[in-house]
Amino acid sequence: MSTRTHDGAAPPRSRRRRLPGRLGRLPVWRTLLVVVVVALVVVGLLNAVHRGGGANTSSASHSAAKDKRTLLGALTGLDPAVVADVGAGGLASPFAAVKDAPALLGAGRRPQVVFLSTEGCGLCAAQRWSMIVALGRFGTLKDLPLAISSIKDPVGPLATFSFSNLAYTSKYVDVVAVETADANGRPLATLSPADQRVVDTYDAPPYVPASAAGGVPWLDIANRYVASGSGYPAKTITNLNWSQIAEKLGDARDPVAMAVVGNANWITAAICRVTGMSPSSVCDASAVQDLAKRLG
Repeated sequence: MSTRTHDGAAPPRSRRRRLPGRLGRLPVWRTLLVVVVVALVVVGLLNAVHRGGGANTSSASHSAAKDKRTLLGALTGLDPAVVADVGAGGLASPFAAVKDAPALLGAGRRPQVVFLSTEGCGLCAAQRWSMIVALGRFGTLKDLPLAISSIKDPVGPLATFSFSNLAYTSKYVDVVAVETADANGRPLATLSPADQRVVDTYDAPPYVPASAAGGVPWLDIANRYVASGSGYPAKTITNLNWSQIAEKLGDARDPVAMAVVGNANWITAAICRVTGMSPSSVCDASAVQDLAKRLG
């Protein structure tokens, strides 16, 4: 599959805030321990990249299990003030609206979100950060091993996560996340026939440009909104490790927060539109309400 991006540069800002989520509440000695563990994981993953072109995600998941939970807590527990201050993050909507299509419902008869990517794709690596932030607002994510995109990718290697064994529970949406290949390009998984029909229909013109059809990453929000590529330039997170990215999300004026959180706010607004603006704890936020209106 080809890769593609959605360009939307966030202007550089300067004010910093306290790191959000669980990481911001840790005692100093535990915070330092987290940083040391992340640094060791980064070194291991980069060594794996240089040896084989990609990361051993199962090894990363095992060796950084405690740190991964802390990072996940930071991503899914952002300060609401930061979310509000970021808003769209200077980004245009990444979505194309789908008209007169049957609603896409999952096995639980809830609106279904389909996310298609590959582990080696740099644009996919960037998009996953926003996906985690957005999906964490509607449910609970589990089994997210640390990963790194391929050194051979034009924007890689980038610190990211793998969705290959994603476990997600929600009262509001069903999620199908498929990694079709690992960081070395080896096949990982295939779509079900029903989901493949969705991809064949909506990962094509007029919903995506002809030059981008069949590419990754690709996102379908219940057959109402479709996005191709990353919602922000993947180079925004170049040369940053997981803890550095997570820390930057605590500063509404940092370019990384503007990009990752701004894109996540657009995704959140699209999900709110298909859930009937539920839950209110998420969808009533002023930033989300504004973007939902702009989506139409």
